Amino acid sequence: MVKLIPREYQKTIFENIKNNNSLVSVPTSLGKTLIAFMLAEHQLELYPNKKVLFLAPTRPLCNQHFESFNQFKSVVMNGLIKQSDRFKLYQENEVIFVTPQCITSDIKKGLDLNMFSLIIFDEAHRSIGDYAYVKIAEKYSKIPNHLILGMTASPGGNKAKIKEVCDNLHLTHVESRTNEDEDVKPYIQKTIVETTFIDLPDELKAISKKLKELFDSDLNGLKK
Repeated sequence: MVKLIPREYQKTIFENIKNNNSLVSVPTSLGKTLIAFMLAEHQLELYPNKKVLFLAPTRPLCNQHFESFNQFKSVVMNGLIKQSDRFKLYQENEVIFVTPQCITSDIKKGLDLNMFSLIIFDEAHRSIGDYAYVKIAEKYSKIPNHLILGMTASPGGNKAKIKEVCDNLHLTHVESRTNEDEDVKPYIQKTIVETTFIDLPDELKAISKKLKELFDSDLNGLKK
């Protein structure tokens, strides 16, 4: 893997999160994963005897991030690997990619989160209600010198939702960027969007009406 050169806004975000439990909200394609990579590298240098835990909601996402971290000794784990073998892999690797369901099972069997100097929660906006991220963060937040990074492209539709996510992950700092931010604009290619409105043929209108009736029928049942 060719080591990517971070952009200025990525450097700024990294400097602002390396000492804070943080939520990083950056649109897709603006390089959240590279920021996570930089933070993981920093923590592994700072605590060479500890590891980094990277949580993602699905196996494909774990595999995707794993490909970006192949400069480290890393592994993707899942429930198809025997638990006894997983415990060995925790010890043998620097960065561990795993789903929250799998790590929760291992915590119940005695996995010590103190072995990690950093936990990264991908798709952090899921951290509401009884989602597994919430309990993992609660347990990890009690460990000295812990560091937490939450990453998302869409933190929530309002301040209350964002605050709930931050509270549940014990995050005290937020870094947010959009395509309109001055430090991001130089990296965004200009696009021209043309919108054309068309009338649907009668056949499609009839189908659309039937589909909406089916949808509304199911929706009413859920409401009741």
